[in-house]
Amino acid sequence: MRKVSFMCGCLSLALGSLTPRFSLVLIALFTDRISQSLDGSLFTAFVGWLFLPITELCYVVMFWWNGDVSGFSWFVVALGFLLDLSSTWGTFHWRSTRRAQS
Repeated sequence: MRKVSFMCGCLSLALGSLTPRFSLVLIALFTDRISQSLDGSLFTAFVGWLFLPITELCYVVMFWWNGDVSGFSWFVVALGFLLDLSSTWGTFHWRSTRRAQS
């Protein structure tokens, strides 16, 4: 059973690297891991899905694998946060560059 759970977590991260919001929706539909990791807070889950999807995905998967988020897991969550920030900053930079060229 543990091996199947680990494989599903790896699949979630692999899919999440391309489409983190879609991966979170699939996790929410087919498992109860999001409600377990976020203590059933629908508001927190929605805000994370909307603004920080990679961070939320990393948090859920680290909670999924370890049972809690501590130690090295926080490094992975922080890395997800940096990826979210870089994605947002890259979008704004691309838009400002494109407007300047027009």
